[in-house]
Amino acid sequence: MVTLFIFVLTFKINNKANKNILLLFAHNYINNNKYSTITYLHNKFKVFMKKVFFTVSLLILGATNAPSVHANDISLRLCEYVQANDKNRLRSFLKQNKIKIRNFYDDLACNGDNLLVFAAKSNALEVGKFIIGNLPAKKVQNEIDAIAKHSVALAEEAKNR
Repeated sequence: MVTLFIFVLTFKINNKANKNILLLFAHNYINNNKYSTITYLHNKFKVFMKKVFFTVSLLILGATNAPSVHANDISLRLCEYVQANDKNRLRSFLKQNKIKIRNFYDDLACNGDNLLVFAAKSNALEVGKFIIGNLPAKKVQNEIDAIAKHSVALAEEAKNR
C-alpha cells in the first residue's frame, strides 16, 4: 500500500482529473479497497496511451503526406538557369529550396555533363564563376581540362581558384 500511495502522490495536482485520482485513492485507502484504485489508474493510463498513440500516428501520417519537391523538377530548373546564364535566379532558387551546389554537384547532369562543364558549353560565364566560387577547390581542379575545351575564361577562373 505504501508504494501505491507514493505512486499516486507523484501526479501533479494541477487539473481536475489528477485531483480526482488522489481523492479516489484516499477514499479507497480508508476502505482498504486497493484493487479498485489500481484498476482505475490502469484504465486512466490506457486511455492516455491511446490518445498519445493516436496523436503520434496523425503526426506521422501528416509528415509522410507532406508535399515534396521532386528532384527532377529541381534539376531541370537548375539546368535551365545555367543555360540561360541567370545567376540571380539560380541563387534565389537555391536559397528558396535551401540547397547548396556542393551537395548535389556530383549527382546532377545537364545534357550528360556536370554543371560546370554544362555552363562552359553554354557560354554561361556569370553562372560558371558562381559555381566555381561555391565548389570546393579540389572539385574545380579536377574539371579544368574539361572546362578549357569549351570556355577559356572559365578555365582561367578555375585555375585561379
